[in-house]
Amino acid sequence: MTLTKLIGWLATLGIVVVMALLLVAGPAKPESTPSPSPSPSTTPSPEPASAECIKAALANRTSAHKAWKKWAKARDCFDMKKTRYFGPKTPARSASEEVWTKVGQAWGHNRTDYLERFGRLRHAMKHPGGSSTGVRWIPLAKWVGWPSRALHTLAGLMWYESSGRERAFNSVIDCTGLTQIWPQHVVDWMHCTWSAAIRWLMVAENNLRESLRIWREQHGRFKPAWAGDPAVEAVE
Repeated sequence: MTLTKLIGWLATLGIVVVMALLLVAGPAKPESTPSPSPSPSTTPSPEPASAECIKAALANRTSAHKAWKKWAKARDCFDMKKTRYFGPKTPARSASEEVWTKVGQAWGHNRTDYLERFGRLRHAMKHPGGSSTGVRWIPLAKWVGWPSRALHTLAGLMWYESSGRERAFNSVIDCTGLTQIWPQHVVDWMHCTWSAAIRWLMVAENNLRESLRIWREQHGRFKPAWAGDPAVEAVE
């Protein structure tokens, strides 16, 4: 075998070997591509409200409920229909600052609204219109604590004693106001002057409170302080 043929034979053999290796190895694997980065999650939940924010909101809730109770009591004095408290629901403790702030503001508005309604009824109690009778002062009497069982007699007493006039005054014995209270009753426990007691008794609410105190001291009776009054004599 000549050198030229030997070289050609070796070249052919090399090509065959390379092809055989390629067949055994199989097709070249493509390079692996990096996995895509994870997609961002949903918007994270806001941080819970601070303790100070929640405390302020709950303080508004408490004051709103107190204002409603005062308004409801005033409505009862006028025999108005019972009503329920309506206000926003209390959020979860984990709710956001924004949620607690808005609810706290709503409770604050409730408080203002109920106080305004209460104020209008209180004004009506202390400044009743209509004719000068004892009946028009009954809502105020209920407010200061007069029980239902005594209201009919009290209304008659105010009519006979003062014609339902807040500043009625008897210049002979100085009995004063709606129920014509003798000033000495006030001087004894207020330790004020006689004239100061008279001025105090000329305020309808003060007069009704003092007459209630005397009535209770008399064990729920109008005698002897108002003995002789036609309304009292009719029932006692």
